[in-house]
Amino acid sequence: MNKTILPAAQKEPRALISALWTVVLINILSADIFSFMLGASGEEAVSVTPWIMFGFALVHELPIAMIVLSRVLKRKANRILNYIVAGVTALYIVAGGSATPHYIFFALVELICLVFIVIQAKKWPKTT
Repeated sequence: MNKTILPAAQKEPRALISALWTVVLINILSADIFSFMLGASGEEAVSVTPWIMFGFALVHELPIAMIVLSRVLKRKANRILNYIVAGVTALYIVAGGSATPHYIFFALVELICLVFIVIQAKKWPKTT
């Protein structure tokens, strides 16, 4: 009898995708904290209104929601939502970023994780 031993990610893609969303969220928060510590530091100041902050809060909430949703949604809905939210989050990271070394580092880590999320969602077998 030949048993195939699958890596954990293939057995339960929900857990890996949820963990990757956690990494993305922690990196987004870390980049923001580092940016606050650095201050404006020569960058042009932008007037931020409460509604702009609300928009940022909505986009910021997406990875938080995906930590849970990637564990509870059925495969088809999960895949579609991961594609959409990964795209929106990537746009947020690139468009809302700065050219500071710490932000570039965090953004690269976040974008790499988002690519892995999309790949994992695409490779998600129908049998799970």
